[in-house]
Amino acid sequence: MKNNISFFETPYSQNWLKSASLGRIPHAQILSSNSGGVAWMNTRLYVKQLLCDPDLKEFGLAHPDLHFIFPTASGDGEGSSVKTSDDYLVEFRDFLDENPFPLFKNWASKISANKKSLIIGVKEASNVLEKLALKSHSGKYKIIIIWLPEKLNNSAANRLLKTIEEPQDKTLILLITENVSKILPTIKSRCQVLSFSPMEHGVLSKWIKGEYNLSNERSEMLASLSEGQPGVAINYLKNDEELRLFSETFASSMRISFKKDFTELNNWVEKLSLLGRDQIIDYFFFSSSLFSVLVKHKFGDNNAIALDWFDDIYFKTESFAKLLETNKLSFVLSSLDSAKLDIQRNLNAKIVLFDMGVKLMSIF
Repeated sequence: MKNNISFFETPYSQNWLKSASLGRIPHAQILSSNSGGVAWMNTRLYVKQLLCDPDLKEFGLAHPDLHFIFPTASGDGEGSSVKTSDDYLVEFRDFLDENPFPLFKNWASKISANKKSLIIGVKEASNVLEKLALKSHSGKYKIIIIWLPEKLNNSAANRLLKTIEEPQDKTLILLITENVSKILPTIKSRCQVLSFSPMEHGVLSKWIKGEYNLSNERSEMLASLSEGQPGVAINYLKNDEELRLFSETFASSMRISFKKDFTELNNWVEKLSLLGRDQIIDYFFFSSSLFSVLVKHKFGDNNAIALDWFDDIYFKTESFAKLLETNKLSFVLSSLDSAKLDIQRNLNAKIVLFDMGVKLMSIF
């Protein structure tokens, strides 16, 4: 990254960093932000300050007193054949170098794993105890970063709980989560919880423009589509095929909804249902973001760029924005959220998509 990391600091995060310099350091902290959010970036700043190491590698975070626990492609158990984070440490540090705002799906892709098979098992929790028992190389803190503690299975979570309840001196456990509600309540109650908000639209747009040398229009578009999550914006920028797929799918759904064409709706459902469940959920997030952009257009915000990335995708943002009935938008957004939950619960994708398509017809 070439831009100043101060882009990712807020008064909230600055107070957190200041508390560390004053020695107010809870031994267990949950750091929450949405997928691709700024929790990781602020954690890097925090760890660097605690270890007082000006040479600490900015993104890979290589230091003998710093340890990582994260989802791996292993099953559960404690046998020698069960792989843990230590077996993937080189790949994970490379991953952090490449992805300063990491997305879980990109980690699964890097190690060629199915997302559903990635867990943090009981052997990892045992490793936490072993690592915290080691003598500090620097005489300062021993730090464990647990990425996605919501992936802890029950056995691992319960074993980790004992470590959090009876901390050793000069130890720190940082749990970086995308969903606080999925963390075991007994763990959550014993941690300080910090929630990092999405970046402001203008700040993120300015950072994207400088970091990737983009035009104002494209940086504005990525800031809108990512809803303040820099990792999501970067993923759209680097994954041109997915952005094209989502853009074409959304444009098609809007035309079908406007014409109220049920034959075309069936064809649209058949095509979209071929995607994996995770990609369908990502598409619903994309759709929610674009609806917000359309509303801004409707109320005269011409800086809210929508589907202007691909010249060959025909979609007149301003025209569709004028046709929207804004009093029904909250209904559509809540329906998209419900559809995401239905897909996550493994409901039949075709039924969920068709139902969503019918609801979209009501907004015109």
